[in-house]
Amino acid sequence: ESLEHFMNAVACADTTAADCDCYTLSCVYGQMAEIYTVQYFFDKAIECYNAYSRYALKAGRMDAYVSGKEFAAIVICEKGDTLEYFNRMRECMQLYKDNGMPKEAATAMHPLILALLQRQEYDSAHYYMQIYEKESGLFANNIPDSSYPSASYYYFSKGLYYEGIGKLDSAEHFYRGLQKYGYNTEAYRGLLSVYAQRANADSIHKYMKLYEFSMK
Repeated sequence: ESLEHFMNAVACADTTAADCDCYTLSCVYGQMAEIYTVQYFFDKAIECYNAYSRYALKAGRMDAYVSGKEFAAIVICEKGDTLEYFNRMRECMQLYKDNGMPKEAATAMHPLILALLQRQEYDSAHYYMQIYEKESGLFANNIPDSSYPSASYYYFSKGLYYEGIGKLDSAEHFYRGLQKYGYNTEAYRGLLSVYAQRANADSIHKYMKLYEFSMK
């Protein structure tokens, strides 16, 4: 029903008029994109995020213009096109930098880092991790600002990285750290993987049960 209202609003907008409210129109497209993404209509979501960016730019909102491109890239990744995702994310990070938004450029790296880790490209992931930690403004003395979910969720990426390069003690440390931020499913999943590599049968059984329970 809400999607129908948004579509009606878009249909009624005269985008050629000099007084077209591009700000509101961009917001409408953004809401539509979110709904389409949740419903797994990825092509429609990408189309709406592109429109969100287009009207945000007309409204003079450069930050929203780039973030719309970033959201579209993330949906492209969800579709499974990681190469196109990487290309678009690098474009977004450059746009942030070119327009005087270095923190936003660094913050945009987190989904890219996670994608690289899932592809087991640890050297590339580490390169972006260093920038993310130093320039995003989300960390103080290596402690994430818990008011930003992406910062505390980053412990999962850290765990994946250290597990991938064979430093299981460090991986365990970051997976356990996820629990205090409420990411129990990711914590148990990571700990299960660590103890599976250590061939610790009791801990494997323990964290398998906890992981299954956390997903219910």
